[in-house]
Amino acid sequence: MDEFIFSPTDTESEFEGFTNIEVMKTQRMNYYRREVRGQPVVRSWETKLTDTGRFIHPFHGPRPGPTHRIGGQGREIDYFWQIFDPGLVAFITRQTNRYAKERRRQRPSELREKWEPATVPEMKAFLGVLLLFGCVWQPEIDLYWAKSGGIFGHEIVRKTFPRHRFRLLLRYFYYCNQRYCKPGTPQYSSQKKAEKVDRMLKLRTVIERVNTNSQNMRNPTCELSIDEGVIPFRGRSKNVTYNPAKPHKYGIRVYMLSEPSTGYVFNDEIHQHFDGDMHPLDYRNPDSDRVFLGNKPGKVVNRLMSQFLRLGHHVVMDSYYTSVPLFDHLYYHDTVATGTCKKTTPGLPQTMKDPHEQVPLSTPSEQQNTRERWPRGSFTTIQNDNLIVSAWKDCKMVRFMSTGVNARHRQGPGVTRRSKDRITGNYRRVTVTCPRVAVVYNKFFKGVDLSDQMMSYYHPGRTSPRWHRCVFYHQLNKALVNAFVNWATVNNIRSDKCRRQLKFRATIAEQLIGNYTGRKQPIRAATLPGRPRRHTLERDIEGRRRRCYMCRTHGRRTATGKVPETRMTCTACHVPICNPNNRAECWEGHNV
Repeated sequence: MDEFIFSPTDTESEFEGFTNIEVMKTQRMNYYRREVRGQPVVRSWETKLTDTGRFIHPFHGPRPGPTHRIGGQGREIDYFWQIFDPGLVAFITRQTNRYAKERRRQRPSELREKWEPATVPEMKAFLGVLLLFGCVWQPEIDLYWAKSGGIFGHEIVRKTFPRHRFRLLLRYFYYCNQRYCKPGTPQYSSQKKAEKVDRMLKLRTVIERVNTNSQNMRNPTCELSIDEGVIPFRGRSKNVTYNPAKPHKYGIRVYMLSEPSTGYVFNDEIHQHFDGDMHPLDYRNPDSDRVFLGNKPGKVVNRLMSQFLRLGHHVVMDSYYTSVPLFDHLYYHDTVATGTCKKTTPGLPQTMKDPHEQVPLSTPSEQQNTRERWPRGSFTTIQNDNLIVSAWKDCKMVRFMSTGVNARHRQGPGVTRRSKDRITGNYRRVTVTCPRVAVVYNKFFKGVDLSDQMMSYYHPGRTSPRWHRCVFYHQLNKALVNAFVNWATVNNIRSDKCRRQLKFRATIAEQLIGNYTGRKQPIRAATLPGRPRRHTLERDIEGRRRRCYMCRTHGRRTATGKVPETRMTCTACHVPICNPNNRAECWEGHNV
């Protein structure tokens, strides 16, 4: 691997029998290895464009679309289980119970609240309620348990969980196999050191499971797009970044690989802040990650595309990731790329950094203002083998780089812009000429934006001061969007319809809850036919005080507006009743 496979001194006879793509791959790897060694790379950029279509990899991946099609009797929940599988719900249930047991052991103040271990049906109902929170929004979480008849409250939430039980589940909800350690202990310090190596350690199981299922349940199309999104969060975390170009300025950055036509997310990676220069994920896959790509965004692209290389995909990205070494590396792995670039893009030729100076001038007077020499719609293109770089003047100068667009197809169909007439001041629609690479970029770069749009409609869960809880809600939301795309594809429904997604999410929430209810119904004592039940009162010494059944039913309140509480219990009905010495009407009404 250290020796060059191809050198400029080789003759064409030595490469007889090789295809054009194989020869070009060897040339690209020659450039790439020189850059790794720090040796100067001399690229010959030509303004006379030649046909590069023979160098573009044909797409030879599997047939795009869902891999496991559910028949006509399939429910919406079946598509959700394909991405967020039931085994993951069982894992979360086990970790929640273990976390609650260890935390309550080290925090005696929480023992006053009674806790019962959660079950898998209860955890499914809990996730269903979280989905309902995204579909039916209330200003405060307690308002979901408001009495019926007002503007607040939700009957399904109220019947599924008592508010106290839901609060306990939300407190102990956990999804990591780490043990709970009290702050200040040596075990807590060792856990923090482990999180410095991988800050997504708490969510690593959930992220990898959802990504793996997303890749197995659908085959991508030839075109893929890479961009970053933001998980809104303003709490305390080193992973929080600021991006003024996003709708949510502050949050946790997430890099996503998606399908442009549907917004299906195949892979994502959460941005992590590290004190050192080493990234722990760089050494997970020795074949693809131990390669120098010239910049850190290039390594992100390499990790996102690790499962889709050597299939002839065409990946589209923006100027944050684009670089000449990255495009050489992707082309060597049978993947072409297209993206915008900046003046500071690694490997960009000098002639494209300021293309105004490369236009021949006809008169000396034109040299006084170089900016006016390029009217709107002007563009120029240069070529280095199969790599083309174009500079296009729209409202401002835009630069493109591509290995997946034929250099001979220079001009595209044009784009529509709004222009202001200098005389009348009115706006009118005009068609601006543009290069072919600009049309390809605009067509296939919208995948991540489309997925962000579908996720933003009905975000599950509630805002939380814990950053990992917000990331978990994002993974749950991503699983819902991917399940919705597969369901819409099988049923021939347009997946960009907002109302369709609302109905889909509400149906999944109802199917997750099912017939489960966390409220304990009063158990009536069984009696023989014709024999009346004998009601007697006894004092529950060990149990806690409970609200009186008759006072709660008839709306009796104390001076402070609360339902009276008691320790007396009816032995026949097993319901709390006020002491007859304090409030006789409750016991008399209950006997009737």
